[in-house]
Amino acid sequence: MAKKEKSKKKIDKKKKQNVGLSDKTLKKKTKEKKERINVFRRIFNFFKELKSEMKKIVWPTKKSVFNSTMVVMISILFMALFVVFSDMLFQSIMKGLLKNI
Repeated sequence: MAKKEKSKKKIDKKKKQNVGLSDKTLKKKTKEKKERINVFRRIFNFFKELKSEMKKIVWPTKKSVFNSTMVVMISILFMALFVVFSDMLFQSIMKGLLKNI
């Protein structure tokens, strides 16, 4: 019984505090109270969610990482060779054009 009486007293006290306030103001006050979450609780929730998301990650195997690295290295090699041969071709063309002038 004592708990019910205390909760009724709290409700009555809140009603007395809010006397004369419009419905919009009351809704705004309750919304502000709901939005104010303890900073430490928010940080705790962030790390809790982070942990659950990290468990969902499917990490690649060593073999797939190695294969992907090889594909990238070979692609870089071919691009470098393409640039070098293109540079040599344009250089010889420019030398030929400048010789005739």
